Amino acid sequence: MPLDNNFPHNPEFRPILQPGQRAKLIRGNVDNFVNVEVVHVFPLPVHRHDFGVLTGNSLNQDDTHLDMATGELAQYRFIPRGNFRVHLQHPTGVDIYHTNTSIKGDQLQGFFLDPYDLGGVPWIATDWSFWAASEFFVFQDETPRFDLYPLGPTTAARDGYVDFYGWGFALKKSLAEPPMSLWVNGRPQGVSVAK
Repeated sequence: MPLDNNFPHNPEFRPILQPGQRAKLIRGNVDNFVNVEVVHVFPLPVHRHDFGVLTGNSLNQDDTHLDMATGELAQYRFIPRGNFRVHLQHPTGVDIYHTNTSIKGDQLQGFFLDPYDLGGVPWIATDWSFWAASEFFVFQDETPRFDLYPLGPTTAARDGYVDFYGWGFALKKSLAEPPMSLWVNGRPQGVSVAK
């Protein structure tokens, strides 16, 4: 069954898989995986999570409302709705947004998703790379963690609201080799390809 040019971080937020399609779900490293077939796809209504009042950096915050039941996968995207930046860890301690020299938590040398209306100009979710870059997956109850960094002076408290949008997938194990792989937590690591 063709994948219909649907791939992670597509500007259009469509389900990555359809019923009958198979995938290898990689969980942290290439040796930890499960082969699955999609039984059903269902929309997940928007979930606005309140990470609390931000008076300073708020690190390692979870949102167990994003967890799925046994045998289910979720595909999420999110939008920060306040004057703060978001950094994703999935699982805890594994920085999803980083390069070889980026520094987590450093406002100048780290990677973050900016708020929806940075500088008073809202970005249109389906037209901006922020929307696509926010995509992540949750397999069963493997909860991601979020670091929130307020912008500007931290003397004024800020509400830490983040909106999550998603698709859910009911799965069954598959014995057949799937045509595609999805990293559902962790970050793919390359192997030296030096000349």
